[in-house]
Amino acid sequence: EEEEDQQEEEHKGAQEEEEDQEEKEHKGAQEEEEDQEHKEEEEDQQDQQDQQEKEHKGAQEEEEDQEEEEHKEEEEDQQDQQDQQEKEHKGAQEEEEDQQDQQDQQEKEHKGAQEEEEDQEEEEHKEEEEDQQEEKIRKRRNIKEPRRRKKIRKRRNI
Repeated sequence: EEEEDQQEEEHKGAQEEEEDQEEKEHKGAQEEEEDQEHKEEEEDQQDQQDQQEKEHKGAQEEEEDQEEEEHKEEEEDQQDQQDQQEKEHKGAQEEEEDQQDQQDQQEKEHKGAQEEEEDQEEEEHKEEEEDQQEEKIRKRRNIKEPRRRKKIRKRRNI
């Protein structure tokens, strides 16, 4: 009986030990599985966090790029506007200069026409004076001519 008890106890002890071992192994495997799951969960969370940060950073960079682009466009628009104003100012200045040139040209033409007119009047006056002078001379000659003719006729006759 004692031996049976001994055997039963050993068997029971061995069984308990085996059960403890199995439980321990099961518990260990379960803990390992839980650790693995927990680890995977943490990695997923980290990945998700990284992704969100990346997206946020990307959105931020995109926003900054957009702001930079808008600023650049604004500067270009201002430059274009400035160029346009300068062009208009230059155009107005050139137009003014053209008008001045045209005015100068008209004045020159008017002055030229006036001088031409004066020259013509002077020429006409000169011609008139010459005509008068010739007329005077002719009148004198006309008076002298008959005398000259007489003399010529006399010579011929002689």
